[in-house]
Amino acid sequence: ELLGLNAPGAEAKWVQPVSSLSAQITESSEVQSFLETAAVSALRISGTVGGGGSPRTLQISTNVSIASDFDVGVIFTKTTSDQITAENVADVVLVTSLNGSPLQALQLALQQMYGPILLEKTKEGASKLDPKTESAFEALKLAISSAVQRGGTAGRGGLSEEDVSGILTPFDECEHWRLLAMQGSGRDRARAEEIWSALMPVREKLEVLHTLPLPETSELVEQMQDVLDALYRCNFKESRMTHLMFITGAALDSYVKMHLTKLKIWGDPYRKVSKAIRDMQQLVLLWVESTSRLTTQFWVGGWRGGHFHDENLARLLKRLSEILALRTVHHLLTSLFSQRELQQANAASIFDPFEQIDVLHHSAYSQTQWETATKQYALSMAPIERDVARKLISKLST
Repeated sequence: ELLGLNAPGAEAKWVQPVSSLSAQITESSEVQSFLETAAVSALRISGTVGGGGSPRTLQISTNVSIASDFDVGVIFTKTTSDQITAENVADVVLVTSLNGSPLQALQLALQQMYGPILLEKTKEGASKLDPKTESAFEALKLAISSAVQRGGTAGRGGLSEEDVSGILTPFDECEHWRLLAMQGSGRDRARAEEIWSALMPVREKLEVLHTLPLPETSELVEQMQDVLDALYRCNFKESRMTHLMFITGAALDSYVKMHLTKLKIWGDPYRKVSKAIRDMQQLVLLWVESTSRLTTQFWVGGWRGGHFHDENLARLLKRLSEILALRTVHHLLTSLFSQRELQQANAASIFDPFEQIDVLHHSAYSQTQWETATKQYALSMAPIERDVARKLISKLST
């Protein structure tokens, strides 16, 4: 499955029929050696491609080195020298999938998996790594990222201006062009210097975006409009510009979540929470309006993609509006009750359904959880709403 043998259209991607590929894996002497021989610690099963987009050929080896025509693969690694059995395979075998550049795969693993796990603080606020090891880990991440930006893309034939592999944040985009401007040659270097000069003003702030106070972040967002416009005037590739706008939006999404998770969204005072949410809404809208203005007004005639729309940020804004509406309605209704009446209505537990989920996580996959919590909240609020209605009717009738 990791090689895509069962995927739709798999037959057309391989030289041999898929059924014979499965048999080749099952009957392989290399697979047997990996399962039974203590000295064999790794197994590579990969697909290699010829020129002109020809179908893949399956390769099986106990050597993990990858050929230049490598396309897709899976590497199995033993954690012990024990013989592998059906009972212990899940405990003693690590599985790593590779697609494209091993260097980029390492970068992603460090940034998206090992980094969050190893750098996460314990409940007591302590790091899982000692300071020296943590610094070394951060240095490794930076070094790998720099290597990727320099074009270390074994297995993909190098980076081109259209290739955004390894560009995960707007800071990565800055580093990509900074390094090319330093180390390139000829026309490539001149082109990189032109683009780097447009990005240079925002590099430092993008590097520490997550630490910036809100006013500085708002200034950065305003500055990004000028930066994007400068890039456009450098004939920056439209596909790359679109990618840059998306990853900038993703960085702002992370910024908003990081700052709002410092609050007890359902427990802190209404005024404190509502102000924080409105501030973050204004920040996101500032970016949304900037990209809209650029793609519908400033770049008319040259921009083929039409109005830029970031669905991820649209979901974030919708979720923030929903949270604010829930807090506002609750605040207004409960302000009409005495403390004794609030206790009788069990108002303190009204928001309990939301405490069980990450309300700032707004993907399509988590929407059902949000809707379920909202329905439970509505059921809990119904008695309070009826009591408020009775109070209003009583006042109006006197």
